[in-house]
Amino acid sequence: MIISISLALMVAGMLLFVLRGFDVPEIPLYLVSGLALSAFVGFGEAQGFLPESFVEPAIITELASLGLGILVFYTTSGMELDSRRKTSLDSFKSSTWLFAVSFGSVAGISSLLGIPAFGSFLLGLAASVGSTMLDFGIVKEETRAGHIYGRLTENTNFFTDLFAVVAFGGAISAFADAGAVTGIMSSTALILAALLLRRPFGSVIMRVTDGESELLLLSGVMAFVCSAVASELLGVTALPGIYAAGILMVDTELGYRVRERFSSIKDFFTALAFFSIGFMFEVPPTRYLVAALAVGTVAVVLRPLLQILFTRIQGYDLRTGFMSSLQTSHVSEVALLSSLIAMPVTGDLVFNSVAFIFAVSVVFAELVEDNEQYLFERLFSSYELDPEKTDLPENPSGHVILAGYDEKTEGIEDMFDREVVVADFDLERIEEAEERGLYHLLADLESSEAWKTMNAGEASLVVSGTGDGSVKNMVQEIEGPTKVTVDPDSDSVEQRLRSMLGSSIE
Repeated sequence: MIISISLALMVAGMLLFVLRGFDVPEIPLYLVSGLALSAFVGFGEAQGFLPESFVEPAIITELASLGLGILVFYTTSGMELDSRRKTSLDSFKSSTWLFAVSFGSVAGISSLLGIPAFGSFLLGLAASVGSTMLDFGIVKEETRAGHIYGRLTENTNFFTDLFAVVAFGGAISAFADAGAVTGIMSSTALILAALLLRRPFGSVIMRVTDGESELLLLSGVMAFVCSAVASELLGVTALPGIYAAGILMVDTELGYRVRERFSSIKDFFTALAFFSIGFMFEVPPTRYLVAALAVGTVAVVLRPLLQILFTRIQGYDLRTGFMSSLQTSHVSEVALLSSLIAMPVTGDLVFNSVAFIFAVSVVFAELVEDNEQYLFERLFSSYELDPEKTDLPENPSGHVILAGYDEKTEGIEDMFDREVVVADFDLERIEEAEERGLYHLLADLESSEAWKTMNAGEASLVVSGTGDGSVKNMVQEIEGPTKVTVDPDSDSVEQRLRSMLGSSIE
C-alpha cells in the first residue's frame, strides 16, 4: 500500500514538473494519477504479477475521507466572520434562495431519473454548495482582501456550507431512524458551541501552550479529532464536527497560528485524498451521468446567474455581482466529502457522479479564474456603473479622489477646499460617504471604467488607502494628478496620511 501511494505521488509530481509551464491545476493531475494506478493495479492483478491485496480499498476510502476532512477544516478555519457587515445579512438572504433553488431543481431532476431519495438529496446538495477552497496552488485564492465581492463570496460560501452541513446531519439521522430533527439540532448545537467557544478556547490554548509551535499544531489536531468524534457519537457522522472544528478556529490568534502550521499537512493529505478519489472512481451509468451534468449546469451556470440577480436586487453593481458569482461556481469539497461518507448507504454511484462533476468544475473554475475580467467585458460590453450609487460632479476637474474610505481615511476630506470624490467597492462605505454629503462612486477599483467615470486624469490628487496591489498599480498609471498610496495596515496610518496629503497639496 505504501509503495503504491508513493508511486502515484511520484507520477503526479513528475506530471506537475512537466506541465508546470502550462498552469495546469493540480487536482485533476492527482485524480489522473489515481486513475492510472487503478488501471495498472487492475491489469497487474488480472495478469497475476500483482497480489490482490496490493491496494486495500478500505484504506483508500479512509485516506480520501481524512484528506477531504482536513481540507474542510483548513478552509473553514480561514474564514472571516463579522455579523456587523452589511454583506453578512445580504449574503444570508441570497444564500438562502440560492440553496433552495439549486437543491430543489437538481434533487427533483434526480428523482425523475429514478435515483433513490438519499442519492437525489446528495446530488441536490452538490449543486447547492459552492467553494473557495482551491487556495493552495490549484485554483488561486479567490477571496481578495478588502474587495466587496470577496466579502460577498466568503459570506455566501459560509452560509451555503452551513446549510449543507446541517442538512446532511439531518438526512443521516433520518436514515438511521434517529429522526431528521434530532440530526439537525445536533449539528446546529455543535456549530453554535464552536461559535460561542472559539474566543475563550483560543485564549486558553494560547496561554497554556505559551505560543509554542508544536503545541499549537497539536492543539489544532486535537480540536479536529475531538470535534469529529463528538459528531460521530451524536450520530450525525464526522462532517458537522469537522466543520465545527474549523469554526472553532475562525478569527482567533490560535486559528491563524494553527492554520499557518497546518498548511503543509493539508497539502500532503489533500494530494492523497484526490489520488485516492481517482483510484476509486468508476464511470457511473447514464442516468447518474445525466444527474451529474445537471449538477454541473446548476453550479456553473444557473447559480452564478441567480447570484448576480440577487446582488443586483440588494443594491450592488453589476461587476460586483458577476465577480462574486464566479468565485464559487464549482462543486464544493463539502459535497464531495458528504457523498463519500454516505457511500455505505448509497453505494458508489452517487459518489462517482459527484467526483466526476467535481473534477470537471475544478478545471472550469481554473479557466474562468484566469479570464474573469475578459469574460465580464465580453458578456457585458455595454456595462455602466450602477447609477443608484453614483453621485459625481458634472465634468469633474481639479478634484480629489479618495480610493478606499474607512475609519483610517474618514475625515481626510476636511483638509480640502475642493470637490472630493469617494470611490469604494464597499456598499457600507459608500453609504457613509453619501451621509457625509460627499460625491461618491460604488465600483470595484480594479475596473478601468470606474477611473474613467471619475475623470481621474483631470483630478488634482488621487489617494489610495486600500492596500491592494492591483489598485495601487492602477493609481500609479494615471497620468496627471499627484498620487499618494498608503498601506492601511501600517501603524499610525491616519497621522502619516494627513502629513503626506498636506505636503502633496502645497
